[in-house]
Amino acid sequence: MRQKVVSGMMWSTFERFGTQIVGLVISMILARLLGPSDYGVVAYLTIFIAVANVFVDSGFGKALVQGRDIDQTDYDTIFIFNVAMGILAYVCLCLASPWVASFYNEPILKKVLPVSALCLVIGSFNCVQNAILVREMKFYLSFRINLSGLVTHGIVGTVLAYKGFSYWSLVWSQLASGFVSMLLRWVLVAWRPTFQFSFARLRKHFLFSSNLLFSSLLDTGFNQIYGLLIGKWYSKEQLSLFSRGDTLPGMIMGCIQGVIGGVSFPALSRMQDDRARMRKNMRILLKGASALSFPSMFGLAAVAPSLIDVWLGDKWTGCVPFLQIACLTYAFWPVHVSNLQVIQACGRSDIFFRLEIIKKVVQVLAIVLTFKHGLWALIIGKAAVAPIGLLINGWPNKKLIDYSIWRQLWDISPAFSWSMLMFAGVYSFNLLQFGPLVKMLVQVASGALLYMVFLRFGMRDQYSFFAGIFKDIGRRMRK
Repeated sequence: MRQKVVSGMMWSTFERFGTQIVGLVISMILARLLGPSDYGVVAYLTIFIAVANVFVDSGFGKALVQGRDIDQTDYDTIFIFNVAMGILAYVCLCLASPWVASFYNEPILKKVLPVSALCLVIGSFNCVQNAILVREMKFYLSFRINLSGLVTHGIVGTVLAYKGFSYWSLVWSQLASGFVSMLLRWVLVAWRPTFQFSFARLRKHFLFSSNLLFSSLLDTGFNQIYGLLIGKWYSKEQLSLFSRGDTLPGMIMGCIQGVIGGVSFPALSRMQDDRARMRKNMRILLKGASALSFPSMFGLAAVAPSLIDVWLGDKWTGCVPFLQIACLTYAFWPVHVSNLQVIQACGRSDIFFRLEIIKKVVQVLAIVLTFKHGLWALIIGKAAVAPIGLLINGWPNKKLIDYSIWRQLWDISPAFSWSMLMFAGVYSFNLLQFGPLVKMLVQVASGALLYMVFLRFGMRDQYSFFAGIFKDIGRRMRK
């Protein structure tokens, strides 16, 4: 198991960080060819496609990963169901496109949404292949697939943007990327459908996946509702700046969450009958996750002004405060994920669903209290919900694996404290009268150096965790 986890973490790290680095380069090129209004058109559609995509997956992907005795009939049943849901979701969005265009008062959305929604049909063919890759921890294949799709996105998007296709370049590049990724999954994963369908198997998996489906609907819908409100009541440019400010923190945390969460879920699922072992491994994962998330988010918030100027150009300066507030929200994500992974690995999707309901009630209260006070009050309220959600997500694991939220907070407190000190040091460099590139390089170098010192002398458990992983990875690479 240790060898699988180390190998999975190594390849998952390559996949997440490698593809995100390439993605940053691509987004830098496209952001200079396109403007906030072009990105705003695509951002209008995000909530509808994101929610529809939840219906397409329906939680069955994780059910296939978590299940103990999975055979060809299970795979066939889920495959047929997912493809049918993908087609149904596409038809529904096509029918809804006139209403969406009227809601935002953007007639062009009537044409853009039916094209953009094709990604739902394409993605519906991937569910079983993705589950097999995660279940067997074949993250090296995911790395190749996702990198190839991203390169396709960059090439198609850049060529079309240069040719003057504006927002259509974003739509067609995303479709091209999804299509290439889908083809590679079918080439590299040996499974093929035999079109056996069993309602009994579907019901069995639905007992687990239904709670995840409703939880994902709540989570996705409420996360996207901010974009819906901004797009409806404010300008297209403000929606674009909000979306762009959320992108980079989301990409970084997607890397960290994908590396740790993607490996931990199948590993913890195999430990579900040994709760003491799960607790031990969750503590290790939680400390490691916090040692990555807090410094990366606080460091990003500190360097944001110079970074945006270098990365996107001065026409995107307005997204800096959005990015900094997003960093506060995302900093706690790996802690959320670590708790939720344990709950799912224990097969308690019912608890998972109840937690989502409680968190959404809190989120609704935050929106009601802040929306009438303007855009920035709304965004700050969104960030304030994150630490409250941490307390909610962590509470059940006291009973499940005897790991209380207070012990969790104690375990992550060193990473939080040292990261705050690093933030203060890095942010002070904003007072320097250097050019943005030089200032950014000085901030990044000083922040990395400071945190390495803090990690070595102030967080010995986390240091030992990462040192052990790098040693194992080094031995595997030498072989």
